[in-house]
Amino acid sequence: MNSMMDKKDNFTFAGNCIEWCAKSGKRDRALFIEEGRVIPKFDVQLREIPLPPLPEIDELNQLLRGLEEENAHNRLLLGLLAGDEGESAFSRIRMWIFRAVLFLLTLVVVIYGWRRLRKAIYRREVTVPLVMHSVAQTVPAEALVEQRHQVVLHEGNLWEAAREEARQCFTDYASRFPHAPFPPPRIEARVGWWGRRALLRQVNRLWQLAYESPPGRITPAQFRRIADDAADVAAALASGGLVLQTPA
Repeated sequence: MNSMMDKKDNFTFAGNCIEWCAKSGKRDRALFIEEGRVIPKFDVQLREIPLPPLPEIDELNQLLRGLEEENAHNRLLLGLLAGDEGESAFSRIRMWIFRAVLFLLTLVVVIYGWRRLRKAIYRREVTVPLVMHSVAQTVPAEALVEQRHQVVLHEGNLWEAAREEARQCFTDYASRFPHAPFPPPRIEARVGWWGRRALLRQVNRLWQLAYESPPGRITPAQFRRIADDAADVAAALASGGLVLQTPA
């Protein structure tokens, strides 16, 4: 029951005491007197001792500091490594095994720490381009409008530009209404009979393209004809030869 029984000498001493009291089994009774009082029974009621409270942080710090000042760690380690001169051969072999294991563990810790330290060092990859170079390659040098214009020219479809060109002819007329859709204007052409007929065709084509026709394909050649029609209509509106009236 006592932690001191873990010692080999104490355990042997206890066994010798029992052998002496019992006379190697010849005696089966004993008289036990404690402080002048006869104890009739030997069955002591065992009780569980509560664990001591954990020490505070300050107490642990003071304890560790005291051990460091007394150099207890180094003295314990040196005592384990040195051994006793009168120890047996088995104890010497066990001590050598302990030293070898301690040396191997120390070597493993050193190698592990060196590898972690080596991985923590920053190294720039030579084969990987720098971030500034990668960003410079991904960011286009031209504006988005210019990129859009180049894509449209590459695809050969100028429908959006043609619609915008046509709507420019009806800017003043569309401003008379609060919101779309706008009603078709009432056209008054104050030119000759032949010029009036051609001007009406141009206005009708531009109006359909601007507000009524669904998206389609406009080739560069068609866009040039639409630009010419828009220029003629704009000139007629400026000179007064064409008037767009609000329908009744």
